[in-house]
Amino acid sequence: MIAAAFVFASYIVVLISSAALTVTARRQHRTLAVVASVGADPRALRSIVLLQGILLGAVGGVLGVLAGIGGGVILHHATAAEVVPLPVRIPWLMIMVVVIAAVLVGSLTAYLPARQAAKMDVLAGLRGTRRPVRIAAQRPLWGS
Repeated sequence: MIAAAFVFASYIVVLISSAALTVTARRQHRTLAVVASVGADPRALRSIVLLQGILLGAVGGVLGVLAGIGGGVILHHATAAEVVPLPVRIPWLMIMVVVIAAVLVGSLTAYLPARQAAKMDVLAGLRGTRRPVRIAAQRPLWGS
């Protein structure tokens, strides 16, 4: 049951964070193009976006763990103090698994936007467009 809840929660997180990272990569299109124009190779662009996903997963995992521990302690003291005061036990191994899973989900989520950023056309990115301008036979090459 816990594994099914974990898989479902991971799926929801992947959907939400992949949309956020895709939007972030598109908003940084020009910035990434500037980085590429000064000599960054596609691997460096891919690592920039991947590191953003890893950082998002790590910060989200740590903040989620802190909020969960804080909420659990408050709830424990609010309910258990009236009956029998028991010590609070924190499963550190499970917490480490959750943080590692958050980092893995963040890096998995950033994979596709990182690939897209690595394949972008630098000149189109510097122009502020998504795709390069194609010169068609109907358009004159010189003049108007």
